[in-house]
Amino acid sequence: MKSASITMLIGVGFATFDEMRQAFHPDRSGMWQDVLLDTIGVVIGLMIAIQFYRKRGGKR
Repeated sequence: MKSASITMLIGVGFATFDEMRQAFHPDRSGMWQDVLLDTIGVVIGLMIAIQFYRKRGGKR
């Protein structure tokens, strides 16, 4: 689960950074809702990856 936590931190961090960057671009807008949607996407992706990993018996 340590790797899932790291993946979550990287995903949320990147989403936050991207929205902050967009806030300073004249033709774009940074929105907290986009960070939330990106976070939901990371969670869903992690859930799928964990289920896939468990079906394989935890083998690498």
